[in-house]
This record gives sequence, C-alpha cells and structure tokens, in this order.
Amino acid sequence: MLILKSHNMDIHNSLDCKIVRSVGYIKNITKLYGKETTFRWQDDVDKNIAEVKQDNLHNLNIENYMSEDYEIFIDEYLKLCSFLDIPCNVNNVRQFILLMRDKLKRYRLTLP
Repeated sequence: MLILKSHNMDIHNSLDCKIVRSVGYIKNITKLYGKETTFRWQDDVDKNIAEVKQDNLHNLNIENYMSEDYEIFIDEYLKLCSFLDIPCNVNNVRQFILLMRDKLKRYRLTLP
C-alpha cells in the first residue's frame, strides 16, 4: 500500500497501481465554516473534489464513507473493499469512523 499526498490531484496519471482517491466536499464532514482549521487546504477547504474515471482508480466519496447513516456508509465501504479485494471489517471500521466524527464535533465546539 502506498499513501500519497492528497493535494496532488493528478497523481493517478503517473502511477500504474490501484489508487483510492477521496472525493467530495470536506466542509460537509468537518463543518468548520469560517473557523480556523488545521487542515492543509486552509485556503481550498471549500473545494469540492470531483470524481475521476479511470480503471485503476476508486473514487471514495468521503461524505458517504463518513456518513452517520449506516446504509450510506456500508454501501461506500463495500465498494472500497471490492475494489481493493480485501475482506470487510465493518464493525471496527464503523466504530473508528463514528469515533472520528465525535472527535471532529468536539473539536469544532471548542474553537472560538
């Protein structure tokens, strides 16, 4: 597995391997509207990252993957597991995501 910088938007054109690319609108996850953030894309945090169609690439919709709605999450998670050809570990992944959502919410509430 190879982890690449998320702000390199066209890395999939130069690599010949399976790539998971996060797409969506990050503000819908963080809800840090108009507040100081610790994200790298402070200037571009309003950016909606569009899907790219390519055989070796999976577009992981981050809004769906981090959704509070279980059905939306499971659909996105199963697509990811199928693309990577890995076994599903739904309970642990779901627990991690809900914990991260809770931490983001607490972080958001402590900002001035």
